[in-house]
Amino acid sequence: TYLAMRVAFFNELDTYAEVYGLNTRNIIEGVCLDPRIGTHYNNPSFGYGGYCLPKDTRQLLANYGGIPNCIMTAIVRANQTRKDFIAGQVLSRSPKVAGIYRLTMKADSDNFRHSSILGIMRRLEKKGVKMVIYEPALKAGAFLGMEIISDLEEFKQRSDVILANRYDRQLEDVRDKGICLKRLQQLVSYTLQDESVGQYNVTLSAGVSYQTGNKLSYEEMYRRADEALYQAKRAGKRSFRVYNENDA
Repeated sequence: TYLAMRVAFFNELDTYAEVYGLNTRNIIEGVCLDPRIGTHYNNPSFGYGGYCLPKDTRQLLANYGGIPNCIMTAIVRANQTRKDFIAGQVLSRSPKVAGIYRLTMKADSDNFRHSSILGIMRRLEKKGVKMVIYEPALKAGAFLGMEIISDLEEFKQRSDVILANRYDRQLEDVRDKGICLKRLQQLVSYTLQDESVGQYNVTLSAGVSYQTGNKLSYEEMYRRADEALYQAKRAGKRSFRVYNENDA
């Protein structure tokens, strides 16, 4: 439930930034400069999902019964509010067709059970929005009555709005159609470089480790970046810096 609360907190910061036209990345990086908060688990999303977090938060709230609380109730409601907000963003564009780019919550995964985007899809469906899905983990056909498009170019062409819960360079040419895509890119398309960290030195950019030459998922990229920063701080190093890859 604490993890759900953390997700909800950064999601609401992103909602605030979106409404006022602010840079989500700058806000979150500023908040996370406090070492007690840290730089992990701070990515805006469509809401916390999966099998455990929604179930566990609702169960804990139910266990409270008549016990006074504010935070436990808010954690559950915040997830609903976030999905309402994202769905509202889509509806504000009055799309004829909304494209759902990937159902899976994590890169390199084929599991989309209880994915947070499903809640947004149900909201849009109730409003009569037609949706098409691009999900390589699914065979061509339909999912929940919605057409699955296996060809990415066809998917991009037919979609008036695209919902993407993570940045992907394959969508760069349709950024103007993206909901959340631009803000997510602000968070993932940075390079971390620290020559003073020794064996933990990493150079990460756009999901590629130039240290190993291997493709990395964004989850692994963040994990290695966090590890490098953690070890640098433990060693008393202060020379590391984070900068946008476009500035390199």
